[in-house]
Amino acid sequence: MGGLDSFVALQGQPASPGHELLHGLLQGLPHAAWIVDLATATVVAVNAQATTLFGRPTDSLLGAAAEDLLASPEDLAWWDAARRGDTAPLHSDTLVSTRDNGPR
Repeated sequence: MGGLDSFVALQGQPASPGHELLHGLLQGLPHAAWIVDLATATVVAVNAQATTLFGRPTDSLLGAAAEDLLASPEDLAWWDAARRGDTAPLHSDTLVSTRDNGPR
């Protein structure tokens, strides 16, 4: 399962025009991107560039804790604040280490 089907299945809702639009926008981004459910802090959708960046298939990223993908002190502090209901915008310059290419 991958792409829109995975997003819809994890959300437990049937596909809708909004889901399809969101999926299209996510897949159309030129850079790695993923959508995180704020309530659970888990990944609910990823694009192909994210799977390439992390060197992991879609299924292994879906349901992953956001903190496991980006664990800089800045990101961890933001997720901690988000759990308390403080969801101010995060402007982050985070390095992501990939399995095959090191930091990016």
